[in-house]
Amino acid sequence: MAAFEELQKLVTTCPTENGLEEEVNGLKRTSLQLHQKQALYWLLWREKQDLSGGLLADDMGLGKTLTMIALVIKSRKTEPNDCNQYQHGYLSTTLVVCPASLVNQWSNEVKKRTKKNVLATVVHHGTDREIEPKRLASYDMVTSTCSIVRSEGQNNGPIFKVHWRRIILDEAHQIRNNENSTFDAIYKLLSKLQWAMTGTPIHNKELDMYSILKFLGCSLILRLRLLCCHPFLVKKENEKPKTTNLLEKMNNLTMKDEVFSENRQSSKIKILLKMLKDKIVDQNDKAIVVSQWTSFLQLIAIHLKNTIKFDNLDGSITIEERANIVDKFKTQNATPKYCCYL
Repeated sequence: MAAFEELQKLVTTCPTENGLEEEVNGLKRTSLQLHQKQALYWLLWREKQDLSGGLLADDMGLGKTLTMIALVIKSRKTEPNDCNQYQHGYLSTTLVVCPASLVNQWSNEVKKRTKKNVLATVVHHGTDREIEPKRLASYDMVTSTCSIVRSEGQNNGPIFKVHWRRIILDEAHQIRNNENSTFDAIYKLLSKLQWAMTGTPIHNKELDMYSILKFLGCSLILRLRLLCCHPFLVKKENEKPKTTNLLEKMNNLTMKDEVFSENRQSSKIKILLKMLKDKIVDQNDKAIVVSQWTSFLQLIAIHLKNTIKFDNLDGSITIEERANIVDKFKTQNATPKYCCYL
């Protein structure tokens, strides 16, 4: 219950559009626009929360890069860097990970928008890049590319030996495939705070957001979706998210209570079974049940036994079996009380 109360607190204390961050000492010949002041106020608030970090999804051209640079400047004043501690705790150093085409944009923006000596920056790219983690940790901002992170992830390179204060992932939509080596490498980076930047978090489908949420350590949201289907699915889920106090509380939920038993019908399963009975058993009709999680379909199957005939159609089914299931479902004279899973 405490975890949900903490989540509610985040919602109720979230800044409104009236929250503005006025002073950013260190910027030159630049005053933030209204939406950037609002964004900076929100960014600073988010970094103080237990479940910190987030997604900055302003449209292209609205100055997300400058807003993030302002965040680094503001937080640097209250979090002095100590590169001697780079192996023992998180620093004030920020790692920016972006496509190679944007490396110069970040460097030029810092040179153009900030006063001299306000931020010590370095580009971690190319064959002559820094190989000493301690030297990397001495900078305020390190800019690197997705390809370098992927490459150094294969041999635990210097970028993986620094506990970064924050990671800013620019063009975050490029990691929407969470099964490739680039995402795996970026996800393994050590950081206290994770920020994603993209004006297009969803390209083709809602699932594009999954990788961004996972990078941000927001698997709590995904676990809540599982919990709404059936508590057993949370018990079965064994992925360990990036640790925050709130996520740790979710992971430490007691699983011994009967509410987590696979034999117990959740409210969603009860309603589903009633709908299937009304439509299939009583009317001799057919139905297709669709879920994002095959584990939830397997759970439903437990409660359908001895009541409704069904087939399971998922990635484990061979092409030949798949065709037979589809043909049987399409046949008008097929056995009634038949439910096909997809």
